[in-house]
Amino acid sequence: MNLSFSHLWFRFIHQSFLIYAMCWEDEQVDRSLLGFDTSSNILMITSAGCNALSYLLDEPNLIHSVDINYRQNALLDLKLKMIKYTDQSSFYNFFWYGKSKNYLEIYDSIKSTLAPESRYFWNTHIHYFKANGKGLIFYGGSGVFARFLNLVIKRKRLRTSILELATETDLTNREIQFKQIEKKLWSGLEKKLWSSSVFLSLAGIPIEQQKAIGDIHLFCRKSLKQIFVDQGAVNNPYWGRYLCLPALTPDDNSVYHPSNFLTLKRNVDKITFQTISIIHHLENTFQNYTHFVLLDHMDWLVNNNKHQLNRLWELIIDRSESNSKILFRTAFSDINFIPLVAHHFFNFKKIDNDLLLKHDRVGTYTGTYIGIKK
Repeated sequence: MNLSFSHLWFRFIHQSFLIYAMCWEDEQVDRSLLGFDTSSNILMITSAGCNALSYLLDEPNLIHSVDINYRQNALLDLKLKMIKYTDQSSFYNFFWYGKSKNYLEIYDSIKSTLAPESRYFWNTHIHYFKANGKGLIFYGGSGVFARFLNLVIKRKRLRTSILELATETDLTNREIQFKQIEKKLWSGLEKKLWSSSVFLSLAGIPIEQQKAIGDIHLFCRKSLKQIFVDQGAVNNPYWGRYLCLPALTPDDNSVYHPSNFLTLKRNVDKITFQTISIIHHLENTFQNYTHFVLLDHMDWLVNNNKHQLNRLWELIIDRSESNSKILFRTAFSDINFIPLVAHHFFNFKKIDNDLLLKHDRVGTYTGTYIGIKK
């Protein structure tokens, strides 16, 4: 396979900046659309592991999580062992705040329980959680992106305005405030950086998605307007944590809410993980699944490896049950890239934009789709 310089650069960025510390798909939307129950067998891509934990609150039969980046599985592994062997307060500090006064003592108490690859990674990166450090979510590629965004906000003296916007309860006032902020935010040198393929790579947006999005300024304005104006971001767990909004607390459905810790602990052994591609896993398992969560995985294959895209769907067809559900997101305006054979076995539906406008607290994809096996 021949790769352009831009694709090689993205691969370098993806491998060099270690981890993405937080999933950027709204897990509450996922749970609502997929309807997990105690008979659900879920196959998913690990990402940062927080969505897998969220699905655990529905107490499914099993969750198998795969990722080609061992660092993402190391993060999931650390979360699982923290749930299993420590308390709610320790887990909360590590993964909501991203730092802890006792991070070394806590890590020493559980590191022997980690998988060898996980222990190898965290032995040299546990400083991510030190009390006087940046905090977990400000490391890795998306962390660099977030730090740059906060630097721009500080340099343009927008911090106070953004805090006022995030806490404003009146929609009309939010619209006025947003227009004032975006004039400054999208001006000067930063305007060029926002659309730079190098910079977007740090945020985890591959070249294929950058091309599919087109005008990145228009796309970002629409996304941010959805979050900060239409919804209101006073308690948004995604943008709020990256922008360091004060008094941000997890909602009742969050894995970080104290009331859900015992459910996580009771079900934690239902999650297994592998450092492997989803295709290789499906080629080597006899397990059938009722739910598949592909994130934006197919966007990475559309222009680079059609053969793998076709093979993925052959395996999903083979390893899915009647009425199995598949959830995926994409930056493309349609799903013509899905092989024809998949349409023979699945009915695909694009999730209504009005529903996403009200409930999707991330808002970074053109389309969210669900497929149900016939």
